[in-house]
Amino acid sequence: MNKDWLKSLVTAWLGYWLFSSSAVAAQQCLDTVPDTTNERFETQLDGSLYEPQLGLLWFSCLYGQQWKDGECAGTAKRLSLAAAYGYADEVVLAGYSGWRLPNINELQSLVEWQCVNPAVNTDYFPEITSGYFWSASARNNHNDQPTILMVDFYNGRVRDALYLKGYLLLVRDM
Repeated sequence: MNKDWLKSLVTAWLGYWLFSSSAVAAQQCLDTVPDTTNERFETQLDGSLYEPQLGLLWFSCLYGQQWKDGECAGTAKRLSLAAAYGYADEVVLAGYSGWRLPNINELQSLVEWQCVNPAVNTDYFPEITSGYFWSASARNNHNDQPTILMVDFYNGRVRDALYLKGYLLLVRDM
């Protein structure tokens, strides 16, 4: 039996186990996978993150949290899609109005593919939680009914909105 093949198999199995096991309690990152989000953002002092390549400003705190003393304070809360849209329309964060729900591509661009639980760069989003996050994108399901898409920040995968509530990150165009 080829030892290199066996070593590759064991390495692949361990990687699969780390990324799929419900026993994983904290963020796990594989150094063998290139990072996808490092140095993409410019951190602002007001809790926002500027992404110059896309011209987007993200607010680093989740719904239910506030930017206070250089960090996100409070507890992230899930909310309905209608409440998420209402909140985005009214809120002023980092001195700006005009916040919105990100489309699915924008939201998934935050995924750090070398990590799980959460699959995000916690240097930029330190308080993000593994869970389902609302997007402003939908697809037609088999009944030609729109289904809202979400990103599961446990592993970065796009999912149909199977739940009545989700977490919220907001973005605005600059």
